[in-house]
Amino acid sequence: MPLLVKHLTLASDLRRSSDIEKIVGIGIDGLLNVFSLQTIRRDDFCHLLVKLGLLPHLVVGFRNFLGNLLEEVGGRR
Repeated sequence: MPLLVKHLTLASDLRRSSDIEKIVGIGIDGLLNVFSLQTIRRDDFCHLLVKLGLLPHLVVGFRNFLGNLLEEVGGRR
C-alpha cells in the first residue's frame, strides 16, 4: 500500500511526463482494487492507512490529481 500511495503523490508532476500519468493511474487503480476486495472491510483499510501514516499523502495525491484534471478540462473549453 505505501507504494500505491507513493504513486499518487507523483500527481503534482503529471504535466511533465505521460509516464508519470500512467504511474498515478496505476496507483489509483491499485487502491480501488484493494477497496473492492470482499475479504477486507473498508474501515480496516482506512485504519491501516492512518496507522501507516499514509492518509496525508493520499489526500495530497488525490488533490493534485484532481487539480490537474480540472485544469485539463478547463483548458479544453
